[in-house]
Amino acid sequence: MQTLARMLPGGVASASPSVFWDDGPGNADRAALLMTRAEAVQCFTSDRIPEPFQTEGYAAAWPVHRLLATYSGPKGLEILYPRAGVGTKRWTLVLDEAVLGRTRGRPAMMAEQLGHLLELSRAPHVEVRVLRLDAELALPVAFLAGHRLADQGTLWRQDGYTYTDADAHEKRGLMFSQALRHAVGVEESRELIAKVREGMRLVARAMKPVRCEREVRADRR
Repeated sequence: MQTLARMLPGGVASASPSVFWDDGPGNADRAALLMTRAEAVQCFTSDRIPEPFQTEGYAAAWPVHRLLATYSGPKGLEILYPRAGVGTKRWTLVLDEAVLGRTRGRPAMMAEQLGHLLELSRAPHVEVRVLRLDAELALPVAFLAGHRLADQGTLWRQDGYTYTDADAHEKRGLMFSQALRHAVGVEESRELIAKVREGMRLVARAMKPVRCEREVRADRR
């Protein structure tokens, strides 16, 4: 944590030295280092499928987030966010069920994204679980991620902020543990994802192809 804190030029953008706003001045490099250094990442989201699990089409449907995709660091250095399908980093993802049916872009693109998620869930270093809508637990956060560092323990990120104090660790660790405990198992999660994916594919087949303006003008001639 001291190593990461030293990366902050001129202090932090928060009143508390134990809370860092990841998008604040000077904090992007620190946040990117945290993500790339972590040997394991555990994440809950109710907003959208996290960037390490996204396809290019799904990512393009969302506004570019320079911290969770590619960030141009000092002197033009590019820091790439690690992908869930690459390397030996351990990934544990808990998705709110609502994320699966929250279409952004075309249904065909969403079906492709869910298919990619299914493929990743079969990897030995990736665990994907779904928190059902009727689960007894409802987390009051859109995004929660814990990054385990070999020599620094775990740092928690929540909705764009990174927390380094012990009390925050305990609270956010408890939140994630509850989400994991209330989520359905791996196999049932795959079945849910596959079911939604098939529904997206059916919708995509039923939709008429969108014609470009050039084709429309050609027909008029």
